[in-house]
Amino acid sequence: MKKLQLVLTLFFLAPLVVACASKHAAQTDQSTVEALMIESEFRIQNCYRDFQERFPSVDGGSLRLRADYLPNGEFGSVRSIESFAGSGPLVHCLSRIVESWRASPPFSRGPVDLHFEYTRRSSISMKGLEEGDIEKVMDARSSDFKECYDWARDQVSEMETGDLRLQFEVLSSGEVGRVRELAGFKGSEMLLFCLEPRARRWTFPASEVSTLVNWTWTFAESSD
Repeated sequence: MKKLQLVLTLFFLAPLVVACASKHAAQTDQSTVEALMIESEFRIQNCYRDFQERFPSVDGGSLRLRADYLPNGEFGSVRSIESFAGSGPLVHCLSRIVESWRASPPFSRGPVDLHFEYTRRSSISMKGLEEGDIEKVMDARSSDFKECYDWARDQVSEMETGDLRLQFEVLSSGEVGRVRELAGFKGSEMLLFCLEPRARRWTFPASEVSTLVNWTWTFAESSD
């Protein structure tokens, strides 16, 4: 009887474990997608602005897209599962963003859902950060550049000096999204390796929309 009971227990437990693992995998993939949406906020806002300029009479509503999260980390077969009247061009713009995403391979085999909320604004000229707000924060973080340069110089023989041109997104929340190097010098890739995680901790004032920032920092011998 005990043997039979054990077999029955294992029989019912196995599907439960598989179901829990599958649910966890789906949640992990959904978290990956949510992070990609945050990183793409600037491009998403551009879709909204372009759509409002072209179709100012459309009030807006909710959009839900579904995409296949492919084994190679790409996203395909993006389709609309909830939309509002006249939203076709906006769906097309948002779908192109999703199809450009690249991520680590998925944990599950199921599709992922994305939710967007579009609201027509009375004025299209939504404001990003003011130049003075950006300069104030960057001046306060000058030590990050100097410390990272000193660290990178220890990693790279014959480290050069010069201009490091960065481009990064400041999300509407004031947090920093993607950071990339536009131009640099020998060893600047190690400099960026040090700077990027620090940049993620920079905090800017909140604004109505994301702001794309181009920033140049000059490293000279005096950086010693």
